[in-house]
Amino acid sequence: MSIECLNAALKVEGLTPTKKFILVILGNYCDERGTCFPSYRHLAEKVGLKDTKGVQKAIKEFEGLGLISIEHRKNDLGGHTSNRYHFSKAMGGKTERGLRAVGLSAPEPYNTKDDTKDIVNSDFEKFWKIYPRKISKHQAKKKYYLVIKNYDKEKLIEMLEKFVAHCKAESTEEKFIPHCSTWLNQKRFLDYEDIKIEDIKKITPLKDKDKDNRPQWMRDKETLSKQNEARVSSSWSTEEQPKKAFKPNPKASKKLAEIAAKHNL
Repeated sequence: MSIECLNAALKVEGLTPTKKFILVILGNYCDERGTCFPSYRHLAEKVGLKDTKGVQKAIKEFEGLGLISIEHRKNDLGGHTSNRYHFSKAMGGKTERGLRAVGLSAPEPYNTKDDTKDIVNSDFEKFWKIYPRKISKHQAKKKYYLVIKNYDKEKLIEMLEKFVAHCKAESTEEKFIPHCSTWLNQKRFLDYEDIKIEDIKKITPLKDKDKDNRPQWMRDKETLSKQNEARVSSSWSTEEQPKKAFKPNPKASKKLAEIAAKHNL
């Protein structure tokens, strides 16, 4: 946050309350170089507007008054992304209400568009290198850009590392790991925010000898599944596979009767 930009925005007079609020938000978001890039939608939500038309109109007016300059940006895929706003060296101009503004010192040189693109590409490559299933990189890259607009990229890496640790702890086969674009699009990284990676690493895959230590409901579920499979297999046959004799499991039959009674079946 740039205190200088925020103070300058607060001292501007002659704007409507809504426009003044928008200018103050921009000033609050500015970095030490006097630049920021919140989206129209984000600004509208902060101000409490139902759509972005009022924000766009206000920003256009700020540009006409010399309060800010607008840098139109595109992402690496050629699509439009949020504008970058530069607070002017001298915030000044007049409106019908008699606008008064204060001056700003000249901003220091800032990263060029190409520099910014290189940084974002580098961030994605770091993310992609960690993700355990390398499929559809182009789609993953598009979803990555969308996610980091509202989610800290360093925190995203942290959540990914937890996900990777979980896959290793559970010995998850690669074919059962979601595509990277799916993982991002469904915001599965949020599942790991309240989990410590140390606890994930303590997980050990369930071995056959440990199955009797499972909760009772898990054992009942397996028994019922096997019983139902055997019942279905006994009801049909083919030339290659003759009908199998059905041997009811007393334990499963009792459980099925309890379920039927519970649901009035």
